[in-house]
Amino acid sequence: MLNDAERQKVEENHNLIYWYAHLVGLNLDDWYDLLAIELCYAVKKHNKDRSSLSTYYKMRCDGLVSREKRKEMTKKRFHFKVQYIENIHDDQCQYDMNGLVDNDVLHDEEFGEIIKMRYDGFTQQEIAKKMGASQSYISNVFKRLKKKYYDNNR
Repeated sequence: MLNDAERQKVEENHNLIYWYAHLVGLNLDDWYDLLAIELCYAVKKHNKDRSSLSTYYKMRCDGLVSREKRKEMTKKRFHFKVQYIENIHDDQCQYDMNGLVDNDVLHDEEFGEIIKMRYDGFTQQEIAKKMGASQSYISNVFKRLKKKYYDNNR
């Protein structure tokens, strides 16, 4: 919560939001709220003996933008992985599973379960235990998968 003096300082320096957005090429429609909140934090925590408010605000916003862009990339990777896993799991007929899974140990439909468990955060050891296979076998399945699908799509 800002006190009256801090609120006044935010109002006086409101132009820093536009300055920063223009400086780094951000769309104000998308970023205005976050930049305004960051201005409030900057005013509240700024030490005028160390730097100017604009320098401190820029430093804080650089961190904010970096974190938000990292979150966005994580979301994109997440959606890509989910789509990729769903394609493998739901449309196994489209994939040539020969050489990828030893059918004496696992069936093709179990292959999709292995991928989903790994994506859900299970270790190879945990997956092996649940599937009744060895950890090295599960590791080899992932190596073959990566070689067959990931490396070919780059």
